[in-house]
Amino acid sequence: MTARRKHSESDIYHVITRGVGKQNIFEEDVDNRYYLNLMRKLARKEGVVIFAWCLMDNHTHLLARAPLEIMSSFMQNLSAAYATYYNEKYDRVGHLFQGRFLSEPVEGDDHFLTVLRYIHQNPQKAGICPLERYAWSSYMEYLSAADICDTSLGKALFGSRQSFVNFHRTDGGVLPCLSADETLHTASDETLRGVASRVIGEDAFCRIGSLPKVQRNELLTKLKGAGLSVRQIERLTGLGRNIVARAVK
Repeated sequence: MTARRKHSESDIYHVITRGVGKQNIFEEDVDNRYYLNLMRKLARKEGVVIFAWCLMDNHTHLLARAPLEIMSSFMQNLSAAYATYYNEKYDRVGHLFQGRFLSEPVEGDDHFLTVLRYIHQNPQKAGICPLERYAWSSYMEYLSAADICDTSLGKALFGSRQSFVNFHRTDGGVLPCLSADETLHTASDETLRGVASRVIGEDAFCRIGSLPKVQRNELLTKLKGAGLSVRQIERLTGLGRNIVARAVK
């Protein structure tokens, strides 16, 4: 039975598609350009707002806003159209993408910025090249002219070009919501509670210990992804260190 997708109150989702069996879905630069042109046209046609994107050899990342049913239609049409192009070009048959696309609801400014950075850092973390030199992500759209992306929200949250660059040079240690002289490592528990509440929602943060295990672990993983340490999460939530460590491993 297919699991139901989780709904985002903000209508913003982190969307991932993967090649079937981890096979490459982009062989040449022209393939990347074809995919991006499709994505641009379909997004405008279906009313999907794209905030960030990254094309890797065998998977894609997208940060975008649309009601879930529209997002599903958009991704299905994009994947189907690209698969037709790819199969005809490379004389192959069968599915190109591995099942349905994956989607994660993105709630709150800090979560949005964390996902934005995660998407842009993909090629760097994969050892391909520094993120500013990678041709197939939206990183440079934020530093020069926007093409596919709506960069207004991200730029407003960062406040300045240098803040955007500095944030992408970190690996979860600093969030723009902190004061100029604070980091997550030096922030008080009161500040950290505010960060945690914005990342996963105040209600979820208050009830995290009583939530079902799967949901609890997803929220713990989001807190770790936002830059909180296992020790900080343990202290804030009251959950045991081993529980937190296993959930975010």
